[in-house]
Amino acid sequence: MKLKFFRESIVLKLSEDWDILEDFNGNSYLLNLKSGEAYEISPVIFRFLSLLDGKKTLKEIIDVLAQTFLNNETFDKSLNFFLKEGLKKGFLKKCFI
Repeated sequence: MKLKFFRESIVLKLSEDWDILEDFNGNSYLLNLKSGEAYEISPVIFRFLSLLDGKKTLKEIIDVLAQTFLNNETFDKSLNFFLKEGLKKGFLKKCFI
């Protein structure tokens, strides 16, 4: 029950300025942060970042991603790693609604 509440009441935001560079074929992206750090990100993470508008809950975002990337085995691993890394390093921040 607690986990369900958490996913339905949390909104994630990037905590600093950023931009994304895309390769020519659209398969690889580079997330550049204001701090100078850069991360190579997958299409799943690119889509995830495009949904961070400060209004959608984590559950809503995951539902959209699950529909977009049906049967993608790397979906969970990729997103889980990015969320942990972002929260640990501080470029993602949690906001409760």
